Amino acid sequence: MPRLLVNNKSICGSHELPLVSVYAAQAERSQVSEAHKNNTLSAYFQTLQLQASHRMLLYRTNKKYFRYTFRTITDQGFTSEYYRWYKNGIKHIPEDLILNPLICLIWYIGDGGICNSSKNNGQCIKIATNCFDKNEQERILLPQLSDFDARLCKAGKNKLTNEYQYAIYIPKKRMEQFFEFIGECPFPDYTYKWNFKEKFYPSYENYYEEWEKLYLNGVGYTHIARLYGADNTTVLTYLRKVGIYKRFEGYKQFYKEWEDMFISGMKYYDIAKKYNCCSQTVLHHLKQVNLF
Repeated sequence: MPRLLVNNKSICGSHELPLVSVYAAQAERSQVSEAHKNNTLSAYFQTLQLQASHRMLLYRTNKKYFRYTFRTITDQGFTSEYYRWYKNGIKHIPEDLILNPLICLIWYIGDGGICNSSKNNGQCIKIATNCFDKNEQERILLPQLSDFDARLCKAGKNKLTNEYQYAIYIPKKRMEQFFEFIGECPFPDYTYKWNFKEKFYPSYENYYEEWEKLYLNGVGYTHIARLYGADNTTVLTYLRKVGIYKRFEGYKQFYKEWEDMFISGMKYYDIAKKYNCCSQTVLHHLKQVNLF
């Protein structure tokens, strides 16, 4: 990367931006490693010195970290960038922003990462764009990331405005393509952001026999999936493979019987057991007819 050139004009000019403070947390170290220090400085400004300050508690990991800061000499280049990104003091995406591999690389290192989903054992890339307006993201960012099937997802609410914020997600099937676009990780300390697994789904082979017994005893495949923390498709695919899954056309012919049984005092899960179906199926119908 080109080095920032600092001259007397940039130091003494009337439009300097105040000194920039950048924070980097380094877990449980009294000082940052020399390698990491060199990587960071070579990427930005080689004349800077990292300084350690107080330890802070990161609530996400419940560990204490040292906080490091470095400061730059003021420069007019920072001022022009500030007004480009902050209109009337509010952060905006510049209308003329063009995403290229280098910009996306730096962006991903700073605000991106791999997300592992406990719901379906899947992976995706998340880029934190929470501070930007949703319409600006849809108009400026998403069209330039369309090759990666990028989309916006809710990322919590702003505590001050109580409005939803949005982050960019890239699905697993496009992760490798995105990493090819931005290139290899330039710094060893950030390689974890590139370490995605080709096959993230765990093996459930030890539970196949249990799945068969549960299904033959009337437990629906979606309920089995929830019990074992598996994806619905994973269970359904196996049941079809062993030839025991049968698509049922529906229980509509039994709805009146279910209603009468429930009104007479029979529990919905006992009704489900009698008809060899999922209890949620019976419960859903009873709720629809306002009996439950």
